[in-house]
Amino acid sequence: MPGRIILASASPRRKELLTQIGINFTAMVSDKETEPFSNDPVEVCREEARMKAEDVAEKAKEIFPGLPFIVVGADTDVSCDGLILGKPADKEDAASMLRRLSGKTHQVYTGVCAIACGGAVLADGSDKCLFVEGTDVKVTELTEEDIVKIARRMLAVTGKRMEEQGITLDVEDEAVEALSKDGFDPEYGARPLRRAIQNTVEDAVAEQMLEGTLTAGDTAHVRLKDGAVVIEK
Repeated sequence: MPGRIILASASPRRKELLTQIGINFTAMVSDKETEPFSNDPVEVCREEARMKAEDVAEKAKEIFPGLPFIVVGADTDVSCDGLILGKPADKEDAASMLRRLSGKTHQVYTGVCAIACGGAVLADGSDKCLFVEGTDVKVTELTEEDIVKIARRMLAVTGKRMEEQGITLDVEDEAVEALSKDGFDPEYGARPLRRAIQNTVEDAVAEQMLEGTLTAGDTAHVRLKDGAVVIEK
């Protein structure tokens, strides 16, 4: 008896994967919090998946008393240079992780635990299954072309914010390339690009608006002039 499938996760990606293979399921989140207990990503994934599945299984027994169901819990961890990388706390932390991974091969591990309750059984006839799968992932280093593309996306976002103030941002290709070169660092990747755009474009436009040089309805032209990026009306 297979029973109801319960996903012990709030992960949109895990929900999407089950949906794609045609599995009907109920999602329940485990609020089990654990402290770091090992530097071994395989062990961490295995135990985190088990704890999540067992926690949700106990909750499900109260919600579906006597009914058959199978709980599936999972946990994924990334390991690079012997260090387990947790979920980034913010954008700066995420940028730091990307710098660490850039140009390197890192490992991604996913632990899965399935628990059958209420008379349900797994495909092999057991009531519990626990395993970990790992793979090597290579993150290529950013090229100059990649940085230019990133710069264009960042400037597009900046342009949308300025449109809310009535200013149209027009950026010439030469200016984009100059910002890309100024904002790229071999060690930090594209992270300095954000600061370069803020200092060279956003702050300069804001200053001209305060001075009255630029007003609502104007176009701020971002150009390369005498080797420097300038803002002209």
